[in-house]
Amino acid sequence: MHIKQNNRIKYPGMIQDFLDELTKNEFTYFQLSCENEVHSFYNENDSTVEFNEDYLKETDDDGEIFFLYYSKISSIVLSKNAKKEEDDELDSFSDDDWTGNRIQF
Repeated sequence: MHIKQNNRIKYPGMIQDFLDELTKNEFTYFQLSCENEVHSFYNENDSTVEFNEDYLKETDDDGEIFFLYYSKISSIVLSKNAKKEEDDELDSFSDDDWTGNRIQF
């Protein structure tokens, strides 16, 4: 995964905190919780995630594009664990794991 961010943009607080952590730590994936959905982004994928002023845009190697407005994001999880798939994606947003392998916003 390739991350593109514009340092001239003032991102919303949670997004800026997330980007700060994302750029200084090695994470295997991150998940965004939005309303009734969880969107997962993995380092091993060949995609580009571009952070714009109001939304993020992911373009995968097949040319498919996914847009997500920051206002729809309720929480974010960054994980260092190598586990690509959770048994239940919503479990990654629980408060049970305080091993330092993930950061939750």
